[in-house]
Amino acid sequence: MKDSINTKTKSTKTLVENTITSTKVTTILIVHLQGIFTRTEGDGARIACTDRSPNGLVLAVGDGYSRLRLYRHPCPGDRPPPALFHELRGHGSGGVSRARFLRGGEVLVTVGERDRCVLQWKLSGAGAGDSRSGELKDSAEAVAEEESDGHILDLKDGSDLDRGSDFETAAEERRRAPVRKRQRRQNELERLVTMGRAAVASDQGPAETTNTAAGTGFDGGKASLPPPLRPWEQATVAPSRPPPTDKSAPADGVELERIHGYRGRDSRSNAVYAGADEVDCGGGCNRAVYTSAAAGVSLDLTNHTQNFQLGHSGDATCLTSSPDGLLVASADVSRRPSIIVWKPDTGEAVKILSGFHRRAITALSFSRDGRHLASLGCDDDHSLAIYDWENSLLRATAKGGRRKALDVAWNSAGTRLVTCGLRHVSFWNFAGGRNLLHSRGVFGGKGRKQTLPSCVFVGDTAVVGPPSLWRLGSVVACIPLPPAEPFVISS
Repeated sequence: MKDSINTKTKSTKTLVENTITSTKVTTILIVHLQGIFTRTEGDGARIACTDRSPNGLVLAVGDGYSRLRLYRHPCPGDRPPPALFHELRGHGSGGVSRARFLRGGEVLVTVGERDRCVLQWKLSGAGAGDSRSGELKDSAEAVAEEESDGHILDLKDGSDLDRGSDFETAAEERRRAPVRKRQRRQNELERLVTMGRAAVASDQGPAETTNTAAGTGFDGGKASLPPPLRPWEQATVAPSRPPPTDKSAPADGVELERIHGYRGRDSRSNAVYAGADEVDCGGGCNRAVYTSAAAGVSLDLTNHTQNFQLGHSGDATCLTSSPDGLLVASADVSRRPSIIVWKPDTGEAVKILSGFHRRAITALSFSRDGRHLASLGCDDDHSLAIYDWENSLLRATAKGGRRKALDVAWNSAGTRLVTCGLRHVSFWNFAGGRNLLHSRGVFGGKGRKQTLPSCVFVGDTAVVGPPSLWRLGSVVACIPLPPAEPFVISS
């Protein structure tokens, strides 16, 4: 596909027309891509990567907010309304550093900046294949400009979200927002210039009468000053053969196909076996479930396919499974972190719990009967919360203290909990009310104060790692280990 691009050289102020025949986008500061700046640059995110599909119809843009957006190509931004797009999320904090189309445009691969994960997206429709015929094939099913919200993908089964009158009103407001913003900026500029001229006129005497009604600005029919151009706008001008303008969202169906990577560098107890074994009719677990980037990943150990839970707003940090293995709960890092209870067999969310914790949730644990879910927060007090998750009720809360807490576990009866972390162990009695009775663990002469990253109950005995046996709040024995100390303990 040939793109005609005009560039303006500052030294000579001349226009040079270049013809680019490569299928790769090597720069984003061209007329064909100015539409991607309308919303991405305006909200403070830096554009980290772009790539164009081999057939030249779809443009993938990754930014510093970990968002992947799909636009139609070309994507000019010369006039409102802004170009619509599909937005995909899955990467954690740090943004999307690389995006590339593979397999002739059928697969889009993205790399996270900090989550150390590779996400593989499967595309169908106009974005796939090497011919341009797909644009006509899916044009009847494309999302119309006045119907697309620019943020929500079509559902996986091909259906669309219910678009009522409230949605139409909100979409129209979003389309008008950039125009109103520019108009307010223009009015403010005119007001300031008018005030400045009035101040000068009062010092120099009567000035000439201006006829603002005869023109478009404030100076006797002369045009008002335009808003200042950004650097990349100063370096580009419209091409002599402008590309066709289509600002609707791409008609492609997009779904996350596979996540490569696992978050293990700063997390613990975030990989479990879960799911019912179809062959044994519930006699075993046929899935490995773990966290990666901003997703919960459920890997089928038989056919090696993956299901995903993508409801987290930040990096997924911890995960636990219910006693029967049919449900898992995962939590994230964000300003208002949430806990999602979901089915590993399908990725479907069952319950979403939020509102109490701040910053992050570091550990989760189901009680042995599966009724209650305990969570540890990363706020200043490292708060402990107990949920009746089926009824979305917060049953009890308590402040854990200033020292960082890393793990939590229930005893077999569901009446006591143990938490551990930086040089401390704490025991909690839960009687079903809103209060938790707390007692600090005593190391005595048998234990050594150190960072304790993991804990578990075996009967009424708490095992805290590096392994030490605790009973009635005191160390009763220490287990000798080789120099490499354990990071996770499980029962």
